[in-house]
Amino acid sequence: MKVSISSRLLDKELYDGALNYAFIVHPRGVSDIVRAYPELVGVSEAAVIQQARTTNVHVLSPMTCNMDGRTLHGELLSIPYLAGEFREHLDEVRCALKEVIDYCEERHVRIAGLGALIPSVTRNGRLLADHSRSVGITTGHGFTAITIAATVLQVEAAMKGPVQIAVLGAAGSTGRSALRCLALDKKERNLTLVDRPSKRKVLQQLSKLFVTPVGIATDLDAIKDANLVVSVTNATTALLTPEYLSEGCVVIDDAQPENVSYETVLERPDITVIKCLASVPSLRCGFDYGLFPKNEVEAKQEFTFTCLAETIMLSGVNHQGHFTVGDPTEGHIRHLINLAGMYGIDIPPFHSFPEIGMIEKVGSGMRRRVRKFTDDFRPGKSDEVNA
Repeated sequence: MKVSISSRLLDKELYDGALNYAFIVHPRGVSDIVRAYPELVGVSEAAVIQQARTTNVHVLSPMTCNMDGRTLHGELLSIPYLAGEFREHLDEVRCALKEVIDYCEERHVRIAGLGALIPSVTRNGRLLADHSRSVGITTGHGFTAITIAATVLQVEAAMKGPVQIAVLGAAGSTGRSALRCLALDKKERNLTLVDRPSKRKVLQQLSKLFVTPVGIATDLDAIKDANLVVSVTNATTALLTPEYLSEGCVVIDDAQPENVSYETVLERPDITVIKCLASVPSLRCGFDYGLFPKNEVEAKQEFTFTCLAETIMLSGVNHQGHFTVGDPTEGHIRHLINLAGMYGIDIPPFHSFPEIGMIEKVGSGMRRRVRKFTDDFRPGKSDEVNA
């Protein structure tokens, strides 16, 4: 099998033993490829893509994390297809992902997490679960849903006055799961669920989770009155342009690629965009995801994607088999909340675009009230989960 190793790693001694976990991503844009292969700086986009396509399996970085007195070893892996190419090259994308799973099997990976849009092109992990012989698959949607809901609760607590929430992409796997988590506290909310017209029936079913009537909409105009927007779509471009966002709106953007652009914030400095991240103590991953200013990347390696956090937690308890494939169950959610408490995994300080950095105030200048997951979710005894 042909494997390409990031040129950033060529002078480093890499771990060649069995891997505990892997996290599989795709480039959001050409700049992500160049981050892995800096010798391509200044090369045309077409040439960068052509060079990346010489192999389907790219090793971007080793990863380590200390749990229960032992070091867990992982790798950050990528396919060469950009987010915007998935629809046109769907068969090739799926073949590339299967080849990455084959590589994981060669490295004796126990569990592989799926990042960004990969769940959406693998039927929420089912295609790779069917292909895999020994590698467990998880989409990470369980812990992502928990984090989104907990972030909503924190932002609600920080904002002045009534909070009107719109959830964009509510009928998708992550949206559905986040709403189930959000409904656990039985709190009355002014909530609108937004998705494509074909998803109206799903939205109607989700609305029944809540104790108060919920709005249902199938166009972006419905979010214009919201002062808190949660975006969890699979769109490959930024959908949330300035005309759709209310004055002083807070956006929790879980999407990769992002659903709101930095250019929108430049045009509308009254808007606050919060990235949905997790804090994983002792995590080390040298790849620059583009989440933070370059001079902060080294210091903020513990702040990472929620789907990777789920993968590492499962690795920490030596989980066998698949986990979140399809929608996460209530058992998955409770198990992950308990694991997060066990390993000290939580929401980091809020961050926006790297040009903005850490956010100390949200919603009309109110400081957020810092709470742990266990303050917001108090599940019972962890379920035994063998999804």
